[in-house]
Amino acid sequence: DVVTWNMIISSHAQSGDVAAAKRLFDSMPERSFVSWNTMAAAYVRNSDPHSTKGIFDRMPLWNTVAWNTLITAYSQVGHFQTCLQIFYSMPHWDVFSCNYVITALSNLENLSAAISLFDSMPLRNVYTMPMWNLSSKTAMLQALAQSGCLDEAEETFHSMASSTVNVDMVCWTSMIIAYSIHGSIDRARDIFDLMPRRDCVCWNVMVGAYAQNGATVDTLRAMLHHGIPADHVVFNSLLFSCGHSGLVALARESFVSMRHEHSLEAGLDHYTRMLGILARAGQIEEALDLLQAMPYRPNDVTWTTFLSA
Repeated sequence: DVVTWNMIISSHAQSGDVAAAKRLFDSMPERSFVSWNTMAAAYVRNSDPHSTKGIFDRMPLWNTVAWNTLITAYSQVGHFQTCLQIFYSMPHWDVFSCNYVITALSNLENLSAAISLFDSMPLRNVYTMPMWNLSSKTAMLQALAQSGCLDEAEETFHSMASSTVNVDMVCWTSMIIAYSIHGSIDRARDIFDLMPRRDCVCWNVMVGAYAQNGATVDTLRAMLHHGIPADHVVFNSLLFSCGHSGLVALARESFVSMRHEHSLEAGLDHYTRMLGILARAGQIEEALDLLQAMPYRPNDVTWTTFLSA
């Protein structure tokens, strides 16, 4: 039956075999809304807006899911102006439509239009439509933060925190990023300290924020020894930030501590970053010693980093 066809098409699409999904779709004796939307979503996963539009044009009827799928297809490849054209052609909007377009408008640096759309959205009452409120405010918060409108972003953030809507990790991390990018490291740390829980992403952002804003070695060392979930990603971020800020001593200490304090074997990417840090600091002999001692064969990135530095 149609349900079985749809399940098999979806399975092929999720595994990346869009051609097989298309062959099955073309062979279907009858198709439902789900069939059309599933095939369109397969092209979206494949970052193919042209084929998504082709399926959309062939649909016997267009529901909101179909319109949103088309917006997603063009948004993924950065065609934000096309997203707006599609949005304003829609007979009806839902939360997903509005959120996609708020993001598109912010990417087009048209923040005033994004704010206007957000303010005009229906059913943004936190009691009657809490999920609408959460997702739309999250999109608006990210748009404000990316645009550097820190006061407006903070107002949106605190309105979410004081309501019945739970603030998710994306919102917390977006605020930390916004403050750190614009040099407000104390405000970034305030948000970080208020977080009910912290994942590796927010730790990475906070460590990077301290390093890029010229924090002392002692400050970063304290963060490492007070709860940071030390893993390869965290140390990669830390070395990147140390290199960006010229913190050679902290970079060296962190690199050595991977094995001795955290039982982690440094990967080629860690060695490459450390080589670049040492070479840029003029410590060529130490960099050469590290290059000869590392248990990996240098690749093109390693050589380019070392020689450029």
